[in-house]
Amino acid sequence: MADQYSLNQDLQTIINGINQTFEAKSQVRDRTLSRSRELIRHCANSIRATHRGDEADAQALLDTANEVAAIMIAEAQQYPDVYYAGYTQDGLKELAEAHITQAIILRQPLPTP
Repeated sequence: MADQYSLNQDLQTIINGINQTFEAKSQVRDRTLSRSRELIRHCANSIRATHRGDEADAQALLDTANEVAAIMIAEAQQYPDVYYAGYTQDGLKELAEAHITQAIILRQPLPTP
């Protein structure tokens, strides 16, 4: 009976570890989705400010977007399926668009990857 108890204990330990991993990943996914939305919002507002000619506001919004993206990337990279998810990549594409728009309108060199 002691062997059976030990096996059950081992299985429970494994199950608990898996549940903790899934919970951690779920939290990262939720934060990444939220940050992606925030990133898209800052980028869209930066693009609008760039088109209005409000360079200071556009740059401030782009700086904030860069900070949000850095946090999002750092956290999402530990889970490739979260990092490569559509919502993460959509935010990063919007960031690229904001940088490219600013460079074209302000006649600056295009950013490199």
